[in-house]
Amino acid sequence: PAAVAFVIRMVQHLDHPDHKRDSRWVHRPRASREQYARRSNPAEVAGRVYRHFQEVIALRKATAALSGGELEVIDAENEHVLCFSRTSHDQRVVIFANFTEVEQTIAPKILQQNHLLQKPMRHGSGRLGADGSLTLPPLAFVLLG
Repeated sequence: PAAVAFVIRMVQHLDHPDHKRDSRWVHRPRASREQYARRSNPAEVAGRVYRHFQEVIALRKATAALSGGELEVIDAENEHVLCFSRTSHDQRVVIFANFTEVEQTIAPKILQQNHLLQKPMRHGSGRLGADGSLTLPPLAFVLLG
């Protein structure tokens, strides 16, 4: 049955002028208007995920350093946090990503060593402590710079 469905989709996509020369459409199911409508509803999981991706895409478009340039991995001295910087021309941003379901704290010396204490938080809801530490929410990332 799955193989038959695949062959049917392959034949159907050839009939669509926009898809005829693009095989990426072969494996995709038909679009559901109801499912697409759910992405506009912030009360739905689909709506929250869609809104988040829209924000991240806008951030990438607005931040030259995220579109290329040099990548440097930074030791955050926290095994649950991935930290790296991206530099392009005169712009440098640093990303801290928490991959756990609990808050994670970055020591003040990490922010000091990377000249981040006075940098604006351009994305995310991390908290800068009075001691210069950075607290990351669960399963989230913060962009400074």
